[in-house]
Amino acid sequence: MLMTLFHVIDILINIPEKSVYSLNLTIVYRYNMTTGLNTAIRKVIPSDQASRPIDNHMRHAVQVGDDVYVSGLLGVHKKMLQIVDGDVTAQTKEALNNLKNILKNTNCDFTNVVKATYYLINLEEWDEVANVLNKFLKEPYPVASIVQVNTLPMDARIQIDVTIKSGKLVA
Repeated sequence: MLMTLFHVIDILINIPEKSVYSLNLTIVYRYNMTTGLNTAIRKVIPSDQASRPIDNHMRHAVQVGDDVYVSGLLGVHKKMLQIVDGDVTAQTKEALNNLKNILKNTNCDFTNVVKATYYLINLEEWDEVANVLNKFLKEPYPVASIVQVNTLPMDARIQIDVTIKSGKLVA
């Protein structure tokens, strides 16, 4: 009988305040208790319908088993590769449209989102963000964290990262 043990390590790396980039990295690996070997089990989710990641070393989404980890999405127009014009409302809508396209590539929808983190430059803009979220998300809502940050890549107003549980979920 093959026995495995899964480990998830969440790492948040703070880069000096003068930088506009932050990195939130989840590492998942399998430890085979029979052989004693660690094996990475992950599949990169293609995101050709979403905006391109801002760096070639990043991926929008990686699937590990039934879990899909989606990196921080910005309100970047998928063809122009720049932040959409407008306020936090427009940027939130575009980020969620990018997420919608990633969800399609995993045969999921917004009901599969189980955790979300919203990074905002200004917490006073949360009501505007919530109004947009209400058009995309339905009950039961994912667990969520709202974090105020000093800066985001490309002078964005909001960045969203999520965890998705693929397959059929029962409420």
